[in-house]
Amino acid sequence: KSDQYSWEEKVKYLKKMVSGLSEKQKKKYFQLFDSKCLKGSRKSAEGIFRTNNFALGPLTTDTEHGIFVVMSRLNHSCGPNCEVVWQADSECQEVVASRDIEDGEEMTICYLNMENRVKTAGERNKILRQYGFSCSCRFCEVEDKMWEIERFQEICRILQQQEETPVQQHELVELYYERENILELLGSKLVW
Repeated sequence: KSDQYSWEEKVKYLKKMVSGLSEKQKKKYFQLFDSKCLKGSRKSAEGIFRTNNFALGPLTTDTEHGIFVVMSRLNHSCGPNCEVVWQADSECQEVVASRDIEDGEEMTICYLNMENRVKTAGERNKILRQYGFSCSCRFCEVEDKMWEIERFQEICRILQQQEETPVQQHELVELYYERENILELLGSKLVW
């Protein structure tokens, strides 16, 4: 919750709350992913909480957080089809569809806050790697390809304007090479 408590006090409280769970609840809690756990180490109540917690309302310094075992199982997408909503009046966390969901389509949420959602795919993935994965949703893939397409177009403009603005020979070779690599990444190639 707020900054009036040290992190150590918060962890001590968390451990006390987890130890008070029934054996069945503890088992479910410790089955959740712990992205803070080093290879070969045991999961911790703290790591699981830091990986899986949800803000219970708008994020402020006083916002409480909670763990919801089923909702924590929802996978991430940068273009999710669901949002998690805290209903303060009923003190209930809900998953709400943010668009029509096709039969058989996986329900997804975005793990990022609003500020981080609008960053580039590379910046978003840097943040998500802290949770032990890189995103390869269709939105990241399309965005990555959009950057490549824009770079390809920029290279073509430079090559077309080389008579007006001469390019050094080694730079010219690098531009042609980069253009070929981009085409290959996009599943295409130049036909000579």
